Amino acid sequence: MQRALERFGVPEENLRAARKWAEKQNIEIFLCYVPTRKEVAKLSPKKITKILLNWMCHSPVDIIPSKSQIIDVRNMGKFAHPPKM
Repeated sequence: MQRALERFGVPEENLRAARKWAEKQNIEIFLCYVPTRKEVAKLSPKKITKILLNWMCHSPVDIIPSKSQIIDVRNMGKFAHPPKM
């Protein structure tokens, strides 16, 4: 269960920093959200794609995914093709 709740290696302190930045900038918090492995596996493709695109394209520098994190998400088999950026 621990791995299912893991957020692709993004440290908790980075998540806190991203939330703090979003609050200061008055930006919607969903742009600072990193999904758990469980969410990627369980949510509908449409919903998880929106979350992933926000994470990959609109998040603050503290939580921008690395190439290996993007590959890790893609390898979960949720997508026929990687989301277009």
